[in-house]
Amino acid sequence: MSKNGCFFMCCAVVALLLPRCLAEEVRQVIAMTAQRIELDGKLNEEVWKSSSVTEPFLYLGTHSPTKKQTRARVAYDKSSMYVAVECDENDLTAVRGGDRQRDADQVWQDDCVEILLAPALGSTEYYHFIFNIEGSKYDSCVGGKGLAAAWNPDPDWQVAVIEETNLWTAEIAVPWSIW
Repeated sequence: MSKNGCFFMCCAVVALLLPRCLAEEVRQVIAMTAQRIELDGKLNEEVWKSSSVTEPFLYLGTHSPTKKQTRARVAYDKSSMYVAVECDENDLTAVRGGDRQRDADQVWQDDCVEILLAPALGSTEYYHFIFNIEGSKYDSCVGGKGLAAAWNPDPDWQVAVIEETNLWTAEIAVPWSIW
């Protein structure tokens, strides 16, 4: 992927991860990293400590912060884009999610994280990545390469999820080569 492609991809990521209403202009710097990110769900790499945090997330159509907050950070290197997510949860036993088959409808019906990526600004094509607390994955390509569950990228995107006290965290790697 070209440098301009990386820039546009990162801009699209920021636009789709924005926690605020669209009427308010919000910008976020996305960190390039030379450090290897170990996908283990632990946000202990230096890049996550120094990356801008996307927060607070708001209820759709309001200016009200959600009761349980989510924080996201984005970084990239030559091979992949990475997203780190922290999901607040006082009672992890109450989180809906299970070990699901790839692309099962239940994944997006679970308590989950959804990431929408548009590789070209202004395009109607976008990629939809969903995962739950168990690390079950759903992905689709909308407006382009196929039907919702029919698109499984090669190489595949990766996710690692861990549960901590009062939250669950995840790291996601999406290879540039899937576009």
